[in-house]
Amino acid sequence: MLDVLEHFMPEDSFLLLSLIAKGLKSSGKVIIKVPNGGSPWGMSYQMGDLTHKTAYNSESLRQVATACGLNVDTIYDQRRGSTRRMFTDAVVNKFLSWALLTPPPFWGANLYAILSLKES
Repeated sequence: MLDVLEHFMPEDSFLLLSLIAKGLKSSGKVIIKVPNGGSPWGMSYQMGDLTHKTAYNSESLRQVATACGLNVDTIYDQRRGSTRRMFTDAVVNKFLSWALLTPPPFWGANLYAILSLKES
């Protein structure tokens, strides 16, 4: 579900992921990509598309997955650009993490989540 979930209201996202969880095989995975609502870099993607209805950060992705009976295997942000760009991003993000009282856990513009069925 790359660039899909943010186009739904939270209750519809819950219904969609619940249906996917019901149809998922025991070894199956769900891959989600959303703009990172916890990062200032992701909010330009989130707010730049009027069809986006819900912003997600790592915690809200965990909440909706857990509510649907899914386990969050991993969440990570997307790193993009040249080596120089990634180095500059790392320096800026390190400084901002030091300077802000509550920095986001992920600075990248997009978040990926890999979900699986909870073990019974």
